[in-house]
Amino acid sequence: MNHIRALTCFLNPRKWSTNEFKNYLEERFSRFREALDLFLKKYSVKLWSFRIALPYTPHSVNLEDVAKFVEELAEIYDIDFVSTIHLKEEDPRITSLASILENYEKIFASIKVDNANEALRVSKIYDSIEGFAGAKLAIHVGPELITPYFPLAKNMLSTEGIALTPFIINELKTAIKDGVLSELIKVFKETEDYGIKFSKEASINYFGVDTSPSPWMELSIAEVVELASGSCFGEYGTHWGISRIMGLIRETAVKTGIRTTGFNEIMLPLAEDNLLKVRAIEGRYGIKDLLSYISVCVSGLDMVPVAKPLNYKVIAKLILDLKSLAEVKGRSLGLRLIPVSADSGSIVELKMFGKVPVLKL
Repeated sequence: MNHIRALTCFLNPRKWSTNEFKNYLEERFSRFREALDLFLKKYSVKLWSFRIALPYTPHSVNLEDVAKFVEELAEIYDIDFVSTIHLKEEDPRITSLASILENYEKIFASIKVDNANEALRVSKIYDSIEGFAGAKLAIHVGPELITPYFPLAKNMLSTEGIALTPFIINELKTAIKDGVLSELIKVFKETEDYGIKFSKEASINYFGVDTSPSPWMELSIAEVVELASGSCFGEYGTHWGISRIMGLIRETAVKTGIRTTGFNEIMLPLAEDNLLKVRAIEGRYGIKDLLSYISVCVSGLDMVPVAKPLNYKVIAKLILDLKSLAEVKGRSLGLRLIPVSADSGSIVELKMFGKVPVLKL
């Protein structure tokens, strides 16, 4: 049975006035929920999360109102997460994001940074973010993209559509251990097949598959990197192991001929990978190491718990480093920091992510 990590529906509301926006969302949430329930009964597929993504939030819109509508409807129609609020660096509403992310469980947000001069102002938002709320906010640098991965999932197209991504950790282990791609090929083909079938049954466009391998706790991408490199994660050889894995994924995508979209690079979310947590506790890598892995085939600096108080000037420089890497690679990158009131080197409990180590920025 194929295990889909995320199926994301990208919506495109034309009108954002209170009643029209709410009516639009309710119709779409209801229709896609019904279509998905029928789809899951019909086909042998296990879905980990069902998600909705909206476009950039118009300047005239009250963010609190949008968050409230979306949260209520997501609860009613059993939508796991909604990538709801997307702002650009100069937007004065950025200052209100922290309280919204704290108060609305299913709401995710992103901020696009294009201007190096704005990095310092944007970085100040982390003064007011604590814990889990940080996991729901991403800083976005580089080109726009359509990806099912949150929080950077947003609709940049004039049409509505879906994108999805599978869990491929076990298939990657087999490819590395046995030197065969058959299991990976099967998962990619099945994922595309499910995406096309669901798009037809839900009357929505099919945007493609993001082939980025991403972990979840015991399903560890760090373990795959160690298999590929022959080294503990963080030691010499880690860059090579990451590159080797992405070579296998690209080869498989070409062989299957699937339509790809999004990052199509390795995800290293520290808080979501149990072995990444262990290697951090052992002191085998730090934030600078994670930053360096982006240069090969990693999609950003992701889900990193950092000790407060934070120096927003340092965060601004980190954003600028990411921006430079995005320009050199010609790809989108994301930043998700999780500020916590704890000493670096300590271990804290973080909701669904369990115990996580706190790094020094």
